[in-house]
Amino acid sequence: MAAAIGLVLLAFAGGRAIADSRYTEWEGAPPASGDIEGFLTQLKAMIDEADSAKAANPLFIQDLRDLVASYENPMNAVLFSDDFRDGDFTRNPTWTVSAGEWRIDRRGSNTGLVSVIDTPDRRSGTIGNLTVRQVLDALLLPQDQTQQYNEDVASIYSPVRISNSFRMTVALASTERFGRLDFGPYQGRKGNTGYWVSYFPNAVPGLQLQRVTSQGIATLASYNKPVVLEDGRRHTIELQRNPNGTMTVAVDGKVLLNATDAAIMRPMDGVVILNSGGHFIFNSVTVQGRKV
Repeated sequence: MAAAIGLVLLAFAGGRAIADSRYTEWEGAPPASGDIEGFLTQLKAMIDEADSAKAANPLFIQDLRDLVASYENPMNAVLFSDDFRDGDFTRNPTWTVSAGEWRIDRRGSNTGLVSVIDTPDRRSGTIGNLTVRQVLDALLLPQDQTQQYNEDVASIYSPVRISNSFRMTVALASTERFGRLDFGPYQGRKGNTGYWVSYFPNAVPGLQLQRVTSQGIATLASYNKPVVLEDGRRHTIELQRNPNGTMTVAVDGKVLLNATDAAIMRPMDGVVILNSGGHFIFNSVTVQGRKV
């Protein structure tokens, strides 16, 4: 931020009529340390007035506007995207199956990555004789080491470097009112650290945001109503994390969960999807963020 202030002052110092320009000295109180929103508000006001006063080169004014926009929308780079239309999830990008069976369905217009597990309702958080914690601990082990999970769990992941502020959007169709779906960005070889969205069809709570670390699973927010996606239509679930640690989970554009957490600060190492007892078709997975 100091660099941005310096650029602004340098531009105005090189402008015409410096002696009678109020930009030679700014008497406004500086924003509090870490107050990015306050800084951006004041900076935008300065840019607007500088533009009106023609106090700097128009190209430089536009550069400053672009700089502000990059901080207001830090998730403007597409870091990962797959719509599965090529019929192959093993390349471009590469997904790796760590448990269960996954396939591409290209019938009709609802092309997507399919995961089906015909097991009873897994709403309790217990997957067969295993806890969700145990499944996550082994999530990214090679396929031949996770055969014991295959009857009850299907998991798939794709490595990609993701900034700590991000927007992950999953477009999907859920066809049965039972089971459980978890997805999110992960850290580490095992994928047992990260932020996860948990969807419980036909259950209360219907949606949760969780932080997963080696210390355990912490629920950051819960939506204590059913979330019904089993209507034959495609829906989107979006997890967004901002630079200050605030997070939202939205379903079809409507924010249902809010939380703030700064426990995980390093960039992420990939994305993972875990199906424990549901019927899901994933039409696309997209991650936006900063290039890291």
